[in-house]
Amino acid sequence: MTDQELLQIIEKAARDKETTLDLSNNQLTRLPEAIAQLSNLNVLYLGNNQLTRLPEAIAQLSHLRGLYLGNNQLTTLPEAIAQLSHLSWLNLSDNQLTRLPEAIAQLSNLNVLYLSDNQLTRLPEAIAQLSHLIVLDLRNNQLTTLPEAIQQLSQLEKLDLRGNHLNIPEEILGSSWNNLGKPSEILTYYFSVQTEEQQPLNEAKVLLVGQGTVGKTSLVKRLIKNRFEPISAAERGIALAMALAVLIAFIVLILNPRSMNGNALAIVRFLASAFAGIAGYLVSGDLGLQSSIPFMKTKTQVKTTGAFAAFVLVFLLFYMGVPTSEIPQPTPTP
Repeated sequence: MTDQELLQIIEKAARDKETTLDLSNNQLTRLPEAIAQLSNLNVLYLGNNQLTRLPEAIAQLSHLRGLYLGNNQLTTLPEAIAQLSHLSWLNLSDNQLTRLPEAIAQLSNLNVLYLSDNQLTRLPEAIAQLSHLIVLDLRNNQLTTLPEAIQQLSQLEKLDLRGNHLNIPEEILGSSWNNLGKPSEILTYYFSVQTEEQQPLNEAKVLLVGQGTVGKTSLVKRLIKNRFEPISAAERGIALAMALAVLIAFIVLILNPRSMNGNALAIVRFLASAFAGIAGYLVSGDLGLQSSIPFMKTKTQVKTTGAFAAFVLVFLLFYMGVPTSEIPQPTPTP
């Protein structure tokens, strides 16, 4: 459409006191100042053109209730847009807007605002003054933060924030336009996460190295669980099982000393002593003896000494407690 043809259309609409004018799909690159003549206009369609800006004269359309500017090349909005005080529908989708003017807050009767598929990186705090806003479409922008004031939009029924950089999961945002999450739940989630992220987080990575059986595992548990465990649950279980095996073997032999011959008794005595030695090794290092015995400087020395002592003690216990004389010897055959 040529400039002359556009002027003719505008002049005719002004003479006829048109309330609706559709100028969509005409490859328009600009609007003439003559647009101000359309003082009776309620709805203006300008979608699917190549507009890069709006004239200040747009402010003269004081009765405008719907303005459709989707799929143009707008990069900014004029401050004069604030004078469209009766505007209830504003479609600015599919443009190149990087910011919204603070003046947009004066559109106090705005119910629906479409801003999808732009380049917005932030929203002004003044957006909270759009207190009658019911639909706010911000899909596919470059938003990384939201102003806290947006929580004041208590009338919102639809809020589309998909396709931004806000770290809000899909199950909160919704998967489609017809299946969006509740605005209150979306904003509550977002700002609760922001609060957590703002809290100081003190972290340190610690790599523990050293010889075995010196207490590295116990130290880690102390740091993580604030609980000191001088012996691990696995070691405690092994030591208990072996001690129990020694005790059962000793009781069985005391109650029934004739149940095995001398060779079998020697094997049982040795195994019981070995079990006792292992159990002693597992638990003796946690008795704190290295601090009270001068020649024992390390826990390993204490464990080794404990294992040897347990081995000898149980060996003597079986040797003295289960007399071999009571055990029947095999009768030699002639």
